[in-house]
Amino acid sequence: DEMLSLLGPEVVRGLVDSLSNEGKENLATLKVALEKQSFEVGERAAHTLKSSSKALGLLALSESMAVIETQLARRDLPQKGVLDQASTAFEEGLALLREHRLHA
Repeated sequence: DEMLSLLGPEVVRGLVDSLSNEGKENLATLKVALEKQSFEVGERAAHTLKSSSKALGLLALSESMAVIETQLARRDLPQKGVLDQASTAFEEGLALLREHRLHA
C-alpha cells in the first residue's frame, strides 16, 4: 500500500487511531446536531469526517459525509437512516484499515 510504504506503519497506525477517536466524536456531535437541528455544528462535523476519511481512503464514508454536509448547508435534514449508514461505513472502514493497511 502506497501510504504504508511512504509513511511507515507507526505513522499510519497513528492516523487510523486519530480517525477512530475523532470520527467517533464527530459522529456523536453530528447525531446531537441533527436532533437539535443545529445545522452549522452538524455541517462542520460532517465536513471534518468527510475530509479525514477521504484522506485515509474511506471513500464510502467520505461520500456519505459529503451528502450530509451538503444537505445541512441547505438547512435540510438528512433522510432517516443516513447517519446509521454512515456510522456503519465508519466502523467497517476502520476495520478494513486496521486489517489490511496495518498488517501488510
